[in-house]
Amino acid sequence: MLLQQYRAPMDLRRGLARSLRLIRKARGLAQSQLADAAGRTYLSEIERGVKNPTVEKIDRLARAMKVHPLTVLTIAYLARLEEKELLDLQERVDKETRSVLSKADAAQPRKARTG
Repeated sequence: MLLQQYRAPMDLRRGLARSLRLIRKARGLAQSQLADAAGRTYLSEIERGVKNPTVEKIDRLARAMKVHPLTVLTIAYLARLEEKELLDLQERVDKETRSVLSKADAAQPRKARTG
């Protein structure tokens, strides 16, 4: 049901590349300043859409740039950098998260819920 409504961006790799580049530049960071989180060459390849970073690498880069990893992914999934699109996406994620968590909680045995 939720997956039927989901539309992936045209090119997620490019969206992720754009997101990392935008955040890095907004933070006033050079690629070399993130060398501990990802080698400069590797980061350059990610930002050009050549490489796909792992979830762990996204987490390390996000922490190095002092943003939450979901910020990186949120921007990657925005086709346009417009407030309306951001608000719509945030509302959707909020609803889906609440739905999943409420159903997951209800599916747990009673003892596990109170523990």
